[in-house]
Amino acid sequence: MADKFPALDDIEQDIQDGDADFLKREQELLGDEFRQPEDAEVVEDDEVSKFESQFPSVESDEEAAEEPVEETATQFETLAVNDDYSGESDAIRSWKESRTLEISKRDEVAAKKKESIKEEAQKAIDDFYDNYNNKKELGIEETRKAETEFLEERDNFLSKDTTVWDRVLTLVNENESTEVGGRDKTKFKELLGKLKGNAKAPGAAGY
Repeated sequence: MADKFPALDDIEQDIQDGDADFLKREQELLGDEFRQPEDAEVVEDDEVSKFESQFPSVESDEEAAEEPVEETATQFETLAVNDDYSGESDAIRSWKESRTLEISKRDEVAAKKKESIKEEAQKAIDDFYDNYNNKKELGIEETRKAETEFLEERDNFLSKDTTVWDRVLTLVNENESTEVGGRDKTKFKELLGKLKGNAKAPGAAGY
């Protein structure tokens, strides 16, 4: 039965194909004389549909192929950015650690140097005061000794059985210079020589 009575869908398809073939033959026979714009649109649409069904658009294929590529590229770019950011973070972290360590070492060296300078300064101050005190004590001791010696010499000098002029002559003779204040003392020394040993000379007794 199916062979004798074909399906309605097949009949409708045959009718459409027959109409299309009839129009095409009429156009070929009549040429452009009776061609209508609607006929061109029908033929063109039918041909375009067949062509597109057999040969899909290259642009559509490229767009379809590019979409996953863009997504993949975006994924790789994201990974690259993340890697760069991670690498930069590691570099910054390493730089900060190195800088902190360097600053710590500098502070330690500066602290040691400061402490050394303080110790040296304190030692210099102590040495100064020690030397000052030692020199002061030594100076006082020497002054006392000189004072004692002077007093002894004075007492010995005054205790001798001599006149005032004798003692004056002795003091004058201790100074070998022949001038005092720019004045010649030769005659003065000659005068004292004449008064030496003369207890009766004026002022010989000291009063």
